[in-house]
Amino acid sequence: MSKHDYRVTLRQIEEYAGRAQEICASKTLDELVGDWQATLALERALEILGEAVKRLPNDLRNRYTQVEWRAIAGMRDRLIHGYDAIKHEILWNAVHEQLPTLQATIQQMLDDLGSSDTR
Repeated sequence: MSKHDYRVTLRQIEEYAGRAQEICASKTLDELVGDWQATLALERALEILGEAVKRLPNDLRNRYTQVEWRAIAGMRDRLIHGYDAIKHEILWNAVHEQLPTLQATIQQMLDDLGSSDTR
């Protein structure tokens, strides 16, 4: 995969992290649980984000250890394959606790890869 492809993938992660946050921004956890459409949208956003994370090569992810890459990919697997019933609290906490770090790291990765020429 070329440097350009990494940037495309990083931007997809950035986009779907933002979408997940938008879904939760105006809701409490209880409101999210009671809104099946928002819950499905959140699950889908996290699935796409997790799939994009899996497309990043290990050597690139290993340079940015502040993100729990395996946990993000693992959440995607659980959402897609339904290994266990996903608790809404886990999704909520991922959005509020993990995504801010992920977004900051993605921005740093884009900066490090020289993202200005691919916008």
